[in-house]
Amino acid sequence: MKEILLGDYGKIVPPDRSADSHVQIIITPLDLVTFWKRVGTLADFVAGFYSYSFVKLDSSVKDISETPVFHSISTVFNELIENAAKYSMDKKANIRIDLNQFGTIFKMQVENSTSVESAENFKRVMSEVFASDDVESLYFQKLEQNSADPSSGHSGIGLMMILKDFPCKMGVRIREKDDGLAYVLTEVYYDTTESV
Repeated sequence: MKEILLGDYGKIVPPDRSADSHVQIIITPLDLVTFWKRVGTLADFVAGFYSYSFVKLDSSVKDISETPVFHSISTVFNELIENAAKYSMDKKANIRIDLNQFGTIFKMQVENSTSVESAENFKRVMSEVFASDDVESLYFQKLEQNSADPSSGHSGIGLMMILKDFPCKMGVRIREKDDGLAYVLTEVYYDTTESV
């Protein structure tokens, strides 16, 4: 495995299209797992920052955090960050987050480093998810498997929940580098027109 692309990786927005807005955040898993509430705080910050781009404010909107798009972005981003923090091999290595707005499409990318073995497991799980015609049934099947055997490894439940519950497309890129680590980049394309 040198580089593997899964799902809709790089397919939704043309690579030469310039973003209307771009934010990059670099954080370590240790920052998150030591104070787990930071995940929710970061997710709410991102949702608050970008929700203004997707909601027409009028007198009925008193607080951006009460809008459906805020809750959706916060939940989706939270799942991506939790996934990266849990499965990072080195808790002091960087997690790189790239956020891009393309009109009504909000693209979230989260990249972390992990072991090659963990990346292979993730590849297997996500290949199954992307091949499924019924993510909802697969989601409930995985929930049952996890309750029967919690030590079964990466299940992809959080990422399946994103695809099941939100107007999103998802892709994954896994690159094995010479340093013996695998770099996993998960990207979500969130169509905000379906939640406003």
